[in-house]
Amino acid sequence: MKLIRLEAHLFRENCEQPSFSNVSVLIDKFHQYELMPQYVMENNSQTGEKTKRMQLTNQIENLSITFQSDKLLIARDFSPNKQECFNVETDRFLEFLKFSLDELRNLMPEFKSHRVSLVGNSLYFLDTDTRGEIAKKLTSPIIENEENEYSEIKFRFGVRTQSDVVDEKINNVVTLNDGEAEIVEDGQSNKSLCLLNNIDINTLGETKQARFDMDTSLSLIKSYRDLLGQRLDQLEQFFKG
Repeated sequence: MKLIRLEAHLFRENCEQPSFSNVSVLIDKFHQYELMPQYVMENNSQTGEKTKRMQLTNQIENLSITFQSDKLLIARDFSPNKQECFNVETDRFLEFLKFSLDELRNLMPEFKSHRVSLVGNSLYFLDTDTRGEIAKKLTSPIIENEENEYSEIKFRFGVRTQSDVVDEKINNVVTLNDGEAEIVEDGQSNKSLCLLNNIDINTLGETKQARFDMDTSLSLIKSYRDLLGQRLDQLEQFFKG
């Protein structure tokens, strides 16, 4: 199982963003990670309206902080070919997340979110036979004892558990999709069959009350990391079994 992206989402209605006058301050605050500010266009899916939002990015290290209109999004992308174990990579992401929230605290002292989410995307590489075996295990309760050539795999489930950090329930949602991934090795590009696994662990979205400050948000995401690791291990054992 290979991580390809981690995202921390801190949802907030009408999320503020640093002004242009803060650019030099941002460059100085984030010089350790060599993040540079730029503007990206955000599209409102309901109205079609486009707005300009600030993003801090290091394209070499694949780090970014995006001040979207409805959330603060902090992310890191990973190369499937160049990464260490899950704990090492997620520790680095959490260090970056903590550093970012600490630095943003002074610029956004009133920031509180109404929902906190950790999203992990990973790839599981497979061949045609393994793809068929996994599809059969997923569908056997419905079409048991049938011999089929599976055309696609799309599977989604979610569970709700009690958080160890706040007195609330959290969602743990897994989505599986099959497809192809492009892998570059020694300058050669090859495509491989894979399953794209999206795991979204989050507080419930029923209330819009802003109640999670940056410290609580960080504690929640740290607890989510352990749940993410457990779910990835479970999926890998299921795929291999």
